[in-house]
Order: sequence, then structure tokens, then C-alpha cells
Amino acid sequence: MNTPQHSKTERIERIERIEREALPPLGTIEPSRFVCGEDGVHRVAAEEAAKEAARRGRGTLMFVGDMMFLSEHQREVMGEDGCFDFNASFEYVRKVLKKSDFAMGTLETVVDHTFPYKHELTRIPNGKGEGGMSANCNAPVTCLDAVRYGGIDAVSTANNHALDAGLEGLLITKEHLERYNIIHTGTFRSASEQRDLLIDINGIRVGVLCYTNSVNGMHTQYGISTEKAALHVNRYSEGVSESEVRRDIAKLRERSADYVIVMLHAGIVNMPTPTAKVVKYCRDIANAGADYVLNTHTHTLQGYDVIRTADKRNVPVIWSMGNFVSSMDQAEDFGNRDAIILRIELEKTQGAVIMKDGYIPCFMRRNHEGKRHVTLPFDRAYNGGFTHSSMVNSRKRVQTIMGKNIREVML
Repeated sequence: MNTPQHSKTERIERIERIEREALPPLGTIEPSRFVCGEDGVHRVAAEEAAKEAARRGRGTLMFVGDMMFLSEHQREVMGEDGCFDFNASFEYVRKVLKKSDFAMGTLETVVDHTFPYKHELTRIPNGKGEGGMSANCNAPVTCLDAVRYGGIDAVSTANNHALDAGLEGLLITKEHLERYNIIHTGTFRSASEQRDLLIDINGIRVGVLCYTNSVNGMHTQYGISTEKAALHVNRYSEGVSESEVRRDIAKLRERSADYVIVMLHAGIVNMPTPTAKVVKYCRDIANAGADYVLNTHTHTLQGYDVIRTADKRNVPVIWSMGNFVSSMDQAEDFGNRDAIILRIELEKTQGAVIMKDGYIPCFMRRNHEGKRHVTLPFDRAYNGGFTHSSMVNSRKRVQTIMGKNIREVML
């Protein structure tokens, strides 16, 4: 295996790809709970049909924030055999996520074995002028073992690191996601690829759209035009994308979507509140026809609100979902480690969909019983009976941030 010869902070103009094989899966890759039909609709697999029939017209969805698998995390879970086992991060939350009918999060990393992993090269040139550098978010493929182990059905790949390893890295990431039976949207092989998700959850058709405000200028670094980048990554920009989102939502409605969730990736990192631009973007998306808006990217939880649209609908928004799996520790008051699982209950009666939402508070412990970067739900029934002052303080912070307009859920 050829390994990269760069120092971790060296300024480089060109990164040579690495001749190495993708790591084998940690175990047997389970099939997805869903099968995509010729009409592009994801439906529960045959073995899940009995459960679907029992819950016809009702569905529980869960969403989480950024899953990152960064340098410290990579180094600490790397075994002597050169393999990486991230599963411990999901050991406790998987019990919660598996209680959903559909679970989704943001995969904020590329997964390209031919490109330096983040622990091998932390920063890369980004094409934003002389000396412009960005974080390199590239993780070993076994992070996807952890995602599957955690009970995640689908991921958004639309984020500012989508082109960190160039177009080749984007395509390799998609290949790995497909190998691991993980549904995904936000990045695409071509303009003809379906650019949304439509999931039939117990007879309720839920549409999901994913966009990112930035790709860190990486398209310029790799000589990819803005137009071509937009073919491969769902971009969101003020003054351009509002009409595109409206069009994309309309297409989902034409395919009989009962409920549409839009996931955005925008903002300024480590901030406690949303920027004016993020507020505007989310309001525009709500007015474009979304039923629920979820933003990520800031690595801090930014709370919940309800947007009143021009057509007099009330659209919930979470200004930022924060991190869900990460070794970051940059924000004040442990902001990078406070997390939630958003729980959305849908019920379809007489053609109308009734929504009830809530959140499950979680905290990312750097070291939990000898295991590194473990996300723990506060509910002691699901975290092995664990309690600690850090958890108590985190819960108070999360309750304050989320506010009184959304309920905390204890399962």
C-alpha cells in the first residue's frame, strides 16, 4: 500500500491519489429495510410487510445531524491491522433509531480509499486563491459499517465537503454507499439521476430533498465548472435556488408525496444562533412548499421555530441539527457535543397528514467506559443506566436551545 507523503499541515497544490484497496466490511452487510421500485419510490421490503400493515397510515421518522468521523476519531479506532471500527459511536443510540420506521442523517464526509484520510492529511487546498485551505473530510469506508450498525436507513451527501476528493471521490463515495445498502441523495452521477427521495412509510409518501450552500470552492480546485458542479451536487444559493426548490417540491407532489422534508446545509460553524442568510434560506424553502425544514453544517444545535408561510401554513424548522457523531470540541460550552434525535410522527387520515414532533436529547462523550466518541441518549433506559453531571448539564443546554415550542421525548 502506498501511503501519502505529506505532513498534516503542509501546503500543497496537488494531492496524489493512493493505490490501496478499500477496507473490507467489518461484518455481513445487511439489506436495506427498503426496496426502490421502477417508479423511484422506496418501499419496505417483503419481510417488513407485516409491520407495515399493522401500522398502516402511521409512521415514525427520525433525523440526526452531522456524522463526521474526523482525525482524532480515526486515529483512536484504528486497529493494529489497519482497520477502523467506529461502531461504538452508535452503540446506545441504535436502540432508539431502530424504533423508527425510517432514520436519516447527514454524512459529512467523503469515503474514498484512494485519497488521503483526514488523519493522514488534515487540510487541503480549496481553490479560493493563493494559500486557500479547507479541512479534508475523508474517512475510511468502515464508517459506513457504523452508520448501518446504528440503524440509519438514508443519508444526505449534500454538504460543503462533497467534493473534497474531487468528482472521483464523490463517485467512489456513492459506490460505497450502494455497496452498504444505504439510501442517499444530494450528490449525483449525472443530471439524469433522480434528485430526490420518495419513501412510502406505511402508506404515507414522504419526499426528501437535500441541498448545500457551499462546496468550499473545491470545484475550482479540481477544475470543475460551477455548472458541472451543480450537476453532481445539489447547490443552494440565494436568488437562484428558490425557484428550483419550488420546482423540485412540485415534482414530488406530482408523484403523490404527502409530506416533504427539505434538508439544507448552510451557515457559520460553531455559532449558537442562525445567520440572517440561513433564516432567509429556510423561510424561502418553507414558502416554496416544504412541510419541514432541517438545516445542518454549524456543528452546534441552533434550536427550533415555526415559519408562517405566505399561504398560511405553519412549517417547523430546526436552524441547525448540530453534530451527531464527531470528535470536534471547538465551540463554547460543549456545543459540538450536544445532540438530538428529531422524532417526527405522521398520521394520514382522510387524505390529510397530521404531524407531531419531538426530540430526544443526546450527548457525545469523548471517552465512555473505554470507548471513544460515543453518542449517548439521555434516557437511562437506553444508555445502560448511565448518569453523569455532563449529561445533566447537556440536557439543560439542549432544553434551553430547543425552546418550549417542541417537546422533549422520553421513549
